[in-house]
Amino acid sequence: MLRRFDRCRLRGSLRHAGLVAAVTVTGALGLAGTASAEMGGSWTSGTPLPAATGFAASATLTNGDVLVAGGFGADGNPAGTTALYDPSTDGWTTGPALTPARADAAAVTLANGDVLIAGGVTGTTDLTGLSSGEVYDPSTGTMTAVSNDMSSVRASPVAVLLSNGDVLIAGGTDGSEASETADLYDPTTNAFMPVNSLMSAGRDYPAAALLSDGDVLVAGGAVGTDQDDAGADVFDPQTETFTQVSNDMSVARAGEGMAALSDGDAIVFGGIDGDSTTATSDVYDPGTNRFVPGPAMPVATGLFGSATLTDGNVLVAGGVVQDAGTQSLTAASEEYDPVTNSWTAVGALPDAVDADIVAALPNDQALEAGGGDATSGGGAVTSTDSTAIFTVAAGTGVGGTVGVGPTGGSGDTPPPTTTAGTGGLTTQFTVLPDTPPTIRLTGLKTRLTRAALLRGLRFSVKPSKAASLQIRLVTKGGHAASRGAALATRSYRLSAAGHKVTLVPNRRRVTRHPGRIELIVVATDRSGARRTVTRTVTIRG
Repeated sequence: MLRRFDRCRLRGSLRHAGLVAAVTVTGALGLAGTASAEMGGSWTSGTPLPAATGFAASATLTNGDVLVAGGFGADGNPAGTTALYDPSTDGWTTGPALTPARADAAAVTLANGDVLIAGGVTGTTDLTGLSSGEVYDPSTGTMTAVSNDMSSVRASPVAVLLSNGDVLIAGGTDGSEASETADLYDPTTNAFMPVNSLMSAGRDYPAAALLSDGDVLVAGGAVGTDQDDAGADVFDPQTETFTQVSNDMSVARAGEGMAALSDGDAIVFGGIDGDSTTATSDVYDPGTNRFVPGPAMPVATGLFGSATLTDGNVLVAGGVVQDAGTQSLTAASEEYDPVTNSWTAVGALPDAVDADIVAALPNDQALEAGGGDATSGGGAVTSTDSTAIFTVAAGTGVGGTVGVGPTGGSGDTPPPTTTAGTGGLTTQFTVLPDTPPTIRLTGLKTRLTRAALLRGLRFSVKPSKAASLQIRLVTKGGHAASRGAALATRSYRLSAAGHKVTLVPNRRRVTRHPGRIELIVVATDRSGARRTVTRTVTIRG
């Protein structure tokens, strides 16, 4: 159930930023408790944020640092602060100020390494929705305003980096109704462009993910006061149009999570359905354009932080638990394994929070930061500066210590041999010293016509071991201003079995760029060891 601009609408009438409602704090399974270590891993308290924040925007930079931007501060108002987390030191530094201060914005890392921050709300006594955006440049540590505004005010939208380098910003609310519109951001022009296609419903607090075919799934969200949606739409970047998914999810949900899976599907999980949170999940199959029910989560929760870890599992932390209007914050943490298609309760957070951020770190670790807690103030929910680090249990993932080397991976130290027992069966896991994964590219044509390129650059990629892949297609040669401009980008988490890839470039940039492009494939394994392969493709005609 959502309200418009009433200090950010989720949690029913209970909300953030100076909220006066009292809540119950619960542990990992809805029971009063403290931090604990369960099957999958455990949380330890981290270095506090420089300033308390909840409903902040966040993005992981190409160097592995995490940017946390804006949110509601300790005074209950949208903040203009930013902070940068360095996982190698568990330390924070203060970043450049946002202009204006904003909370409930969306953030996404661009193909060139910059970060777009768009939409949100600003103000003090009366909140005002924003249609503006700004771009953080890590190389200079500065913010630059986007040259124009989006076509609509967007508080609580979703933002997804497309394969062609543009960003889709969809949904949100203008304060009076949920938006069914969307905009595209073009980093080469630093400008927003309206999408001339509407979603099937307005979607405030939806979830979204980039699918393996380059389309974007946008699902759920609030469509009106006290009304959440079970529908979804798929955005096609080539035609810049939305198509409604042919069936609904098993329940309506807003403030839910979504993750793209390595097999091409996407899972949508949790969220608020009317006046109660849900433990259900749905799996979307792009081949049939349909949802099928997925496995239930251990805890029915919404408004949580979530991230896909380097091993491909999906981690959920914190959130609000609501049943017929009775609400509590939870310290629960749960993990989805796409191989077994199942959820498992893992170690609880040190504190119960909601509206927090979760970001994946190397070695299957994760950062949880900020949000709202009720540990002080007589049960009132206020923003927090607390953080926590998730580490997988011995034998359930790759351990070790991540250092910082000249190439982002050469400082790694191998973990020791560990032993894990299950039901009396002991398995010995021997982890060899880390070496960067090798990359094998096959089927790549290095000479193409422009028309063939626009239909997609096709090839197969196979790493020597499980790794996350960042694949980019950029311009090469020509004017210095256009050199290195992103034409397409794609991310995968692969086993050594590999994957077939189709990169469809940005049509506008292909028509004006010179006759050579460069394919860049970066493979990073769980330890952070990295290998880069480049290929030049010549364009004819």
